[in-house]
Amino acid sequence: LVAICDYGAGWKTGQWTGRDLASRGIDQAIVLDIAYPALRPCLRRSEGFIDGLRSILPRTQLKERINGEARVEVARTLAIEVLTWHPGINVVFGMDDESIQGGVQAVRSLDRGTDEVTLVGFGLAGDADKDMLMGGEYLKASLAMFPEWVGARCVDQAVRLFNGEPVALHDVAPTMPLTGFTLPGYYRKTGEGWVPKFEAIEGIEREERCD
Repeated sequence: LVAICDYGAGWKTGQWTGRDLASRGIDQAIVLDIAYPALRPCLRRSEGFIDGLRSILPRTQLKERINGEARVEVARTLAIEVLTWHPGINVVFGMDDESIQGGVQAVRSLDRGTDEVTLVGFGLAGDADKDMLMGGEYLKASLAMFPEWVGARCVDQAVRLFNGEPVALHDVAPTMPLTGFTLPGYYRKTGEGWVPKFEAIEGIEREERCD
């Protein structure tokens, strides 16, 4: 298995968010979590995010957890309802790219400013998501899963197995919360899209074990 540690990646993202809020003088996070509770790995991302956030801001409150079904339109519709009911929400977390895209659309449609709501995603798999992060308008940060690295690693491990070499049962993939400022350290923009910098990605510290 070549895969991330879902809880650990969520924890890192929550800690980053807590430090960012604290740096701006915000001592309490009131969170809308756009989750996918039916899938345990996806739920672990959300649980890790909340726990990591609370490790920095102990007064963090999970106001609502909705099932965005990993679909942009579902996430958008439900997020609009929750943000309307609870205008005090100041953090929106999406457990994958589609979830946070729906959250971004909801915040835009309600004319909520980026100074009011911090939007944080998870995945950062496509070029559009990277462009949105670089734009710096709504998406504050996103946990990068580096699918290009995972794909290459799967091939590498398959060759190792074919050759009878020992491999770990769970080969932990690197993850890191990225911003528009730090993204260029791990990807470069070309005429064909965003290209990974494999040497930089390989240098990311990975979890020794997954909870």
